[in-house]
Amino acid sequence: LSLTLPPPSTVCYSMGWGEDFTKGKKYANLLKKITMPLVAHDECQTRYRNSKLGSRYTLHRSFTCAGGEAMVDTCIG
Repeated sequence: LSLTLPPPSTVCYSMGWGEDFTKGKKYANLLKKITMPLVAHDECQTRYRNSKLGSRYTLHRSFTCAGGEAMVDTCIG
């Protein structure tokens, strides 16, 4: 089985319940949704290598990266 992803910069959606930090770290009652652009594998690996992970970090080919906008992510965004 083979899967083809859209090209980099394609805007995709990420959804989940997530924690609502304004309510004492309880999960939200409403499903949350954000949009994030896909990031090319090589660009993503470069960003990780420029982080605390260091220049020897290798991003596995099975990983897909998305995002890049400050404060918009699946953790806090």
